[in-house]
Amino acid sequence: MDNRGGAGGTIGSEAVAKSAPDGYTILWATSVRSAIGPGLYKQLGYDVAKDFEPVSLVAILPFVLFASPVLPANSVGRASGLCRAHPGEINFGSTGVGSGLHLIGELLKSEAAIQIVHVPYKGVAQALPEMMSGKVQIAFNTIPPSCRT
Repeated sequence: MDNRGGAGGTIGSEAVAKSAPDGYTILWATSVRSAIGPGLYKQLGYDVAKDFEPVSLVAILPFVLFASPVLPANSVGRASGLCRAHPGEINFGSTGVGSGLHLIGELLKSEAAIQIVHVPYKGVAQALPEMMSGKVQIAFNTIPPSCRT
């Protein structure tokens, strides 16, 4: 396994697209890598339609909003209210520009009519600890990596 984070998954996707077609290389792709990336980036190092062959839908993962312990919010409504009361002062962390977690933050901004500042990280392993420490007040993730077993 070679985890190449960054740019919403496009870095890893390009590496797979340029790898030898040996039958042993597989890309675990999200909608960002396969559908959204080509619309966000003028030049990708790959062509989704030509360089990849879909194998199977593995899962559909809902997004979860997390609030830092420094932000007194226990609901989306309360977090949105705090963001409205402090426009541009509350940050949200994501797994990079153009990632699904970035886009869900932008959707929240639009739907809730709030102004929050995007702080991109190279992956959730960087974003969530920053949220827990209060460096960013909000972060998004999918349910499985966020649950403790």
